[in-house]
Amino acid sequence: MEFGGLRTIKTCLAVLILLSGTVCLLLQYVGLESGTFWRQLRKGRKGIYSSMTRVQGQLDFSERHSPGSPGANGSIACTPHDNVAFIKVYKCGSSTLQSFFLRYAHQHDLIPALPRRGDFPSIGCGTVIKENNVLQLPGNPKWNIFAHHFIFNKTVFDRFMHPDTRFVAILRNPIARLNSVFDYFKMWKFFKNMTETGPGGQSAIMTYLQDPSGWDKVFVGRHRRCYAGRCVKNCMARDLGYNSLDTATEFVSKVDKQFSMILILEHLNHSLVLLKRKMCWSLNDIIYDVGRRQRERKGNTSLPITNEMKARYRESSPVDHALYDHFKRSLWQQIRLEGASFLEELSHFQQVLDDISVFCHEQKEKGRQMIIPASRWNEPITMSGHTCYLLTWQRTNWDMIIRRRLLKRFGIKKG
Repeated sequence: MEFGGLRTIKTCLAVLILLSGTVCLLLQYVGLESGTFWRQLRKGRKGIYSSMTRVQGQLDFSERHSPGSPGANGSIACTPHDNVAFIKVYKCGSSTLQSFFLRYAHQHDLIPALPRRGDFPSIGCGTVIKENNVLQLPGNPKWNIFAHHFIFNKTVFDRFMHPDTRFVAILRNPIARLNSVFDYFKMWKFFKNMTETGPGGQSAIMTYLQDPSGWDKVFVGRHRRCYAGRCVKNCMARDLGYNSLDTATEFVSKVDKQFSMILILEHLNHSLVLLKRKMCWSLNDIIYDVGRRQRERKGNTSLPITNEMKARYRESSPVDHALYDHFKRSLWQQIRLEGASFLEELSHFQQVLDDISVFCHEQKEKGRQMIIPASRWNEPITMSGHTCYLLTWQRTNWDMIIRRRLLKRFGIKKG
């Protein structure tokens, strides 16, 4: 009897091991090994994806269902990718995208990188981030999202973020970006003997474009060691980690290999729909405040910039132009590969943004609400005055609310 009892025990153990293996395989099959499932259990929410219901400062967008469900992401089953580092390139509409990524982190209860304390637009210094530069959390968990100013250095991200982190950035037509920089930073102050208006009342940027290489030699702007936005030459490349050891072609190739997605500001909606598909996100995740983007378009947009001026600036800032030309071509190539459904989704997304813009900026009734119906590309989206307000939030707002959430989540007392 003892022998028979031992055999029965062994049989039971074998069955338990087989069942455990089957459960693990099923969890991996449905994509729950990433932690999303357990995160939702902790939050006590029904389903795999969170609703954005406002409770004590939480968001109140509509429920987000799995993009892998029919119709939510072009009928392609996939698992949302939550580990993303957004490299904030100066004067490329990156503040809109920064808020966008921080909102995503808060919406899905992720851990974003935050400055150690206070209102700091950047994390770290130059290409270096030290432990005392960031908000310290018990157990030193890896970041899911990065969206503050920092010059790209993959070694640093390998240290603080998950191995499967995807890198995203945004570029802008170099001339348009230069125009914005001159307007925002009043760049004429940082060139020796340049005045705010030149002969005949021409603007400072027009003066600069008459001889970019010559003016570069008398640039006297103080380059802040950790937060240098005053830049006119190969500035986008610098934010992406460029150094003079690489040729333009070599650097473009390096960025192409390291980054999963480069958005183009002039084609932002195209870029966002492509990002949504690459990351397997929902339509809710890529909504933004159209009015804010329009306000961010700084500078005189009707300058009589000649082809000769453009050619001189291209010669002066060749790496930025090489980056922009390459990734603009790459964007269209990727869109073509997506097929006709991409343009259908893009048209729908633009209509949703238009509807939200009208609702948020033209309707002011108290308690107002708008429901965007379900479609092939989205579940129903409920908009209210509060969700409109959240779409206008900037980094300082998100930093504050996310910091508060993380301190509470990890049981840290405010010091």
